[in-house]
Amino acid sequence: MTTIHVTASREYDVLVQPGLLDDAGTLIAHTLGAGRTAAVVAGETVAGLYAARLEASLTRAGFRVVTFAYPGGEPVLEHVDFHAAPGEVVALTGPSGEGKTTMIRLMLGLIRPAEGSVSLTGADGQRLPASAATRAAFSYVPQGNTVFAGTIADNLRMVRPEATDAELVSALETACAYDFVSQLPDGIYARTGELGHGLSEGQAQRIAVARAVLRGTQVLLLDEATSALDETTEQQMLENLMHSGRVQTCVLITHRTATAERCDRRYVLHGTCLCEQSEP
Repeated sequence: MTTIHVTASREYDVLVQPGLLDDAGTLIAHTLGAGRTAAVVAGETVAGLYAARLEASLTRAGFRVVTFAYPGGEPVLEHVDFHAAPGEVVALTGPSGEGKTTMIRLMLGLIRPAEGSVSLTGADGQRLPASAATRAAFSYVPQGNTVFAGTIADNLRMVRPEATDAELVSALETACAYDFVSQLPDGIYARTGELGHGLSEGQAQRIAVARAVLRGTQVLLLDEATSALDETTEQQMLENLMHSGRVQTCVLITHRTATAERCDRRYVLHGTCLCEQSEP
């Protein structure tokens, strides 16, 4: 096995191993933390396949007649259509356990639909199936506390070690976090405990969103990542995100009706079906 380097929007380490491609020459890849991708390919077929296309701005996510079930289980999604376009904040709502996080997993290429397709479309109009190779187009902020022990700057730089202090401050401002960070004795170099010990839940969520903003991907997935924020702060954050020039498309999972109503479009999961909800 040998290692080569592919120049794309970031540097990708590619492990070349014969026999791991299907007949169509599909690139098989998986994400290794902080947006770094390692791709396993056969021979010299890596040239020009997904890696080169990742330079394109993949900003539109779509589901076409998607059906999905976990192994041995009943369908979670049936005949689902979903679209999130550049310039939009799209809300995804519905009862807990109805398949919203499953949809995120499908977008990230962690799982594949049994029927239909999940894809990303670039500014050039080319459509790529969701896979580990397209995962670098996303930043995902999950439910729960993802702040680790260290400084706030450490937490942000885990996705971009070379980021300047000014870039950290800018990301924090976009996430409505700099107001409280600037009041800490050491500012961005203030230390937190594991799981954000010393920060409120809402403050930890804003740090996590700032980290996603700093990463600089085109599509932002927020999985109940603003649940601890008051509505005013949440709305200001969403406005900042979409006017920052850093994020093109935002998909927001939320249980808040008022939040969903302020989004450009909203979808509601009922059982295994997804419906786009029109303006009243």
